[in-house]
Amino acid sequence: MTAQSLSHITEAPLEMPDAADNAHGERYTAAAFAVGLAINAASIIIGNPYTITAIAVAAGLLFTLMWWRHETAWMLLVSILAANPANLELTISFNLIFALWLVFLHMDYLQQLPRWIAIPNVIALCAVLCSSVNWLFFDTRMQPLNQFASMVNYVAGPFLLLPIIYFRAEGGNAIGGRQLLLYFVAPSLLTVLVVYLFGHPVTGGRAGAELQTNLITYAFGNLTFQFVRTQIGFVLASLICVSVAVILCEAGRLTRAAAVCALAASIFLLMVTGSIASTIACIGGLTILLVVGVRHFSAAKYLVFLTVAGALVVSIWSFTPKVVQDYVVRHYEDRLGSRINNADREERWVPSLQYIAKNPEGVGWSLYVEEIRIYPHNDYLAYGIAYGVVGALVYLCVPCYLLFRLVRSAKDVGDVSRLAVPLAGIGVVTVIILNSLSDHLSANRWYFNLVWSVVWLSYFSTRPGEEEEAS
Repeated sequence: MTAQSLSHITEAPLEMPDAADNAHGERYTAAAFAVGLAINAASIIIGNPYTITAIAVAAGLLFTLMWWRHETAWMLLVSILAANPANLELTISFNLIFALWLVFLHMDYLQQLPRWIAIPNVIALCAVLCSSVNWLFFDTRMQPLNQFASMVNYVAGPFLLLPIIYFRAEGGNAIGGRQLLLYFVAPSLLTVLVVYLFGHPVTGGRAGAELQTNLITYAFGNLTFQFVRTQIGFVLASLICVSVAVILCEAGRLTRAAAVCALAASIFLLMVTGSIASTIACIGGLTILLVVGVRHFSAAKYLVFLTVAGALVVSIWSFTPKVVQDYVVRHYEDRLGSRINNADREERWVPSLQYIAKNPEGVGWSLYVEEIRIYPHNDYLAYGIAYGVVGALVYLCVPCYLLFRLVRSAKDVGDVSRLAVPLAGIGVVTVIILNSLSDHLSANRWYFNLVWSVVWLSYFSTRPGEEEEAS
């Protein structure tokens, strides 16, 4: 090739995406939506975790090979699969299998992650190795294969594999409020509503109104669904934060109307669960979200929003069945009456702290601690018991750091239409930080994957470039 031809190539203007390219991308994202919902529906019908795992492995390889160049479509497909209701039964969650294929096929992506992500991963790996002394050699009840799967789901998942899924979302141009609703909120919320309305209760912890709320296991299709308030409260609080972010930032009337419907459904479900910890975490997430958005929205817009939101809550409460209202009132009075009643948590937290002090290196993953016969009801304690003091600190510090980065990045977003994703992330990561103090997000990998996915998408959508980050 001659120097003249080389000069011609280097001086040629870059081609900008045209309408045909955009339409092509829209077709892929629409296909991702249809495929994701179809896989989730098929999982409910099939039920068998081994068959579903085989489907996940095959689909993960197929779509990662086909769509790895179509980053947005692939990310949105995997986001829907984060809400696959079979995740609780699978050895490794559906969306993480896709992430593992992406890492296997494109190892160079690991080098493109922000440098700081290596720090918690290295520390967490050291914590896992320290705990492995116990579950490999001393406690025969801790099966090594189960411990490896737990490490993938609860350590590599939130700290490495989910970042691998979403790091190509940098710039935030492709994913906004509309995509948040369709690919993150709708799959989970629709599944919860359908199961709540048409599923068959198979167990109940208490009589009365609780049989109509959340302390129950529902059978639907060939799967069971856990609607325990200490689990489902996490995801409902998170969906409320996402819906509010979309309402505030999206200009499209149809998108806003859909967000209002999602908000109403999430408020109703959270209300009837009677989950006080998740309600407090939700209020905390909304508070920080609204405070960060002050510089972007007028006081009049806030006043209108708060008025409409208050009217919505009152309306939902007034249409809630009387038996459910009575249950919620009794539960709140029991917890927050003349004094704060936290005795059931304290009797779990104190033995858990003593157990961590006795085993600071960790003993391996198990939500139910056999030796002290309790569920800690605190994710930081659960990580501390599993992976030692170091593991607990990693699980605390990573979301706190992400909150700091999201708040700082959201302040610099100039276009309000691009603010929905970072504000949603701010609300959701606040829910994780607060709700993990008293409940188990890690008890349900459907909810666990969904809320962490929103956080990482939000972080990468607003992450500064490498030059700015280095400065």
